[in-house]
Amino acid sequence: MTGGNLLAYSALTTKIKAMHSKLLTNEQYEELAHFTTVADAFAYLQKLPYYEELFADIDPSTIHRGQIEWLLNFSTYSDFSKIYCFAQKRQRKYLNLYFMRYEIQTLKRYMRAMLDPRQSTSISVIENDFEKHSKIDTQKLSQTTTMEEFINCLKGTIYYAPLLKVSTLDNAALFDYEMGLDLFYFASIWKAKDSYSKKECAYITESYGSRIDLLNMLWIYRCKSYYSVSSASIYTFLIPVNYKLKKSEIKNIVEAPTIEDTISLISKTRYGKHFDFTSKMPFEEQCNHIMDEIIFKDFKESPYSLAAINGYFHMKNSESAKIITALECIRYQYSPEKTLQYINGKGSGI
Repeated sequence: MTGGNLLAYSALTTKIKAMHSKLLTNEQYEELAHFTTVADAFAYLQKLPYYEELFADIDPSTIHRGQIEWLLNFSTYSDFSKIYCFAQKRQRKYLNLYFMRYEIQTLKRYMRAMLDPRQSTSISVIENDFEKHSKIDTQKLSQTTTMEEFINCLKGTIYYAPLLKVSTLDNAALFDYEMGLDLFYFASIWKAKDSYSKKECAYITESYGSRIDLLNMLWIYRCKSYYSVSSASIYTFLIPVNYKLKKSEIKNIVEAPTIEDTISLISKTRYGKHFDFTSKMPFEEQCNHIMDEIIFKDFKESPYSLAAINGYFHMKNSESAKIITALECIRYQYSPEKTLQYINGKGSGI
């Protein structure tokens, strides 16, 4: 840690540590797992300091999964604004780039709601925080009824061109638009990394490079395991970036004749040499845990760097995923022991 980093990140890291102390503890997850109804579990969350305001106007007896997931996925908006206030110019530059993640989540939600009006798109709790950082007019988006109208509402934003490109595909579906946004997000970050300092560029390269490699492996695995997707089609789902996963390795993994061959080839990559992909743990869960390990290692070793920002949001996203998992387990009346098993196995996603 250099003196410059300590000075530049001192206030920001102090704020992040304070916010980190409010994340749910293992004991609180255990309490959550012992509730027998979703309403009671949600009422418990409403009493916790962090979620008290977020869930204040919601009746626990009428809450549904989509509403909870929507609120939890966007609960970090207020955290984002708090961190942004303590950030200096170069840190805000990264935060503005990171904010694309939230904008894309928002666009996906509004696209889904356009196709299924039963889905809520209200973000009244955090809309002020969102509007401070975004050029997206959510009011106009909420009134669109076709994808053409939706895309036209985004003129003047960075998302207009990639969505317009997807619209030229034959029979473009919601999946194609969402995938187009994801590919645009990672390509944008990969391109922007070279504009940062040498150390920050190295961190972004490792953090997002690993994430991209793991996502590509995960997409290949899912295509082969769950869907009847040809090898040629699989390539269209992959992020066109290579970090530690070579192009030749991707080609071999994509074209492997069986899922067993796929896992075997993945085990021979640089990731496979450090992590056991042949264990009984589900492949998706293994990828999530690898990303957790990379993020937490950086967060612990370099607290006065961009790793502090990434580390906190990663943990916050993990908390949201665990809460959703816990409520689903309670809904299906799993035992507390089984619920805790699912909670502990849930990462934040890649």
